[in-house]
Amino acid sequence: ELFGTFRYFSKPIWVILSVTALTWVGWFPFLLFDTDWMGREIYGGEPNEGTNYDTGVRIGALGLLLNS
Repeated sequence: ELFGTFRYFSKPIWVILSVTALTWVGWFPFLLFDTDWMGREIYGGEPNEGTNYDTGVRIGALGLLLNS
């Protein structure tokens, strides 16, 4: 039933759904690589080398959690 209702949507509804889908696609890389940025740039670490990178990734993930 849910998917069957899609064929009755008017054009403005399809535009809103498309824009919403594109904004989520646009935010995904930011959310994915924001924690890596924290580990590398803010905490000065490299992956698999010490604990600075791991700490930065954890803090970045916590920041995303608190902002959501």
